[in-house]
Amino acid sequence: RVLRRHRLIELFLVQVIGMNWDEVHDDAEQMEHVVSDRFIERIWKTLQSIPEYANQTTLLVTTDHGRGATTTDWTDHGRKVPAAEATWMAALGPGIAPLGVRSGVTVTTSQLAATVAAVVGEDFGRAAPGAAPRLPTDR
Repeated sequence: RVLRRHRLIELFLVQVIGMNWDEVHDDAEQMEHVVSDRFIERIWKTLQSIPEYANQTTLLVTTDHGRGATTTDWTDHGRKVPAAEATWMAALGPGIAPLGVRSGVTVTTSQLAATVAAVVGEDFGRAAPGAAPRLPTDR
């Protein structure tokens, strides 16, 4: 299963916090912009403790846009903000090699669709020949 950050937060709010599905969307919308590594780690550990998700869940976490290159310009995004096009992604789960923080590897948000397809056993490139390849998640 592939869960984007928003969906991951919704799942956490329902299954761990005990909120109802009809009330989690707005909270998840707010939280998805401020989720820490520690929070993602705890969600991962929680999912691994739930039999329906353990060892069969893949997390793909990314941002919807960059926010600049330094902490001083991280208050905004857009064409006039240096490095606003830069985003980050994290992948965790079965079939994803534990590569740690990588540098010198260029990835784009356009690769996310092919990666999601690969995680669920589909070949996105065959369905959309001009699409970007999947993320380099193996050694």
